[in-house]
Amino acid sequence: MAKTAMSADEPDSAGTEAESEPADETPNAASPRSQRRIRDKVKRAEEETKQFWRAVLSGEIGRREVWRLLTERCHAFNDEFPAGPAGFPDASARDFLRGQQSLGLGLYQDLMVIDGEAMLLLHRENDPRFAPPKRRG
Repeated sequence: MAKTAMSADEPDSAGTEAESEPADETPNAASPRSQRRIRDKVKRAEEETKQFWRAVLSGEIGRREVWRLLTERCHAFNDEFPAGPAGFPDASARDFLRGQQSLGLGLYQDLMVIDGEAMLLLHRENDPRFAPPKRRG
């Protein structure tokens, strides 16, 4: 099917927002209107990020997968000291793991700020150290 060119009178089907600045143009930092638009865009993106993580943390599956990401992929709560084949510490592997851990701890701290109650529930569901004590009957 061949595409036809749109006339100037036809609305753009890509979106309804009309922007006065093209997306690839550098905003004018001296313009209060441009500054406000940038602040609004950043604020909207931050709120969308918070909404995304709240939605992920609202379900048991989301909390389980965040736990798995933090513990298995990022080693956020473990200090590992890898050794090479001869048994000596491997500095390159250690540094690589520290980078993963740093990412995991940063994500963990961000999620604690976004929804601390859901993160506590995440620990209770997945971390045996947070399991409620068993009652003796």
